[in-house]
Amino acid sequence: MMGPPVYAMGMVEIVSRIKPGAYGYWRVRLSDGRLMPEHRFLMEQHLGRELTSDGQVHHKNENKLDNRISNLEVLTLPEHARAHHQELPKVDLECSVCREHFQRKARYIRTKRAGGQKEFYCSRKCSAVAKQLSVSEVSLKCHVCGKGFALAPNLLRLRRKRSKNGVACSRGCGQKQRYI
Repeated sequence: MMGPPVYAMGMVEIVSRIKPGAYGYWRVRLSDGRLMPEHRFLMEQHLGRELTSDGQVHHKNENKLDNRISNLEVLTLPEHARAHHQELPKVDLECSVCREHFQRKARYIRTKRAGGQKEFYCSRKCSAVAKQLSVSEVSLKCHVCGKGFALAPNLLRLRRKRSKNGVACSRGCGQKQRYI
């Protein structure tokens, strides 16, 4: 096996080649004291200029140790992300309100179903319509005066949070309930 190749850009040369570390890339120590990934240094040599901050050096064959120029290409950050991350699978759904067909990522659907969500909507507008349709009143009996009354589920939850003894039919009964 031959020693490390010697490259020069201006007055900078490779002093030593360092074994791949945690990220799996060869690194090089330069004559000016800098330490950098070998593939970035080689691409800078090939281009004859320093890489910009958004320039990503991509290994075409996905082998981080193969630093041949024919295996390297410069990509922008979004292009590099697309090259490494495949499109996530999607699930076909039907909106419960308007019956329009739409898609959502499978991971999103799994997460929502694990949280107890059963219905999915194509837009925020349909979601709001569904919430209005689902608000049906609940029949209750006042704990203070005994009179029957109806209350929307979201208001019932709110009143139960505020009251320890039960739900009152009105503000007046609610104030009487505090002093009982």
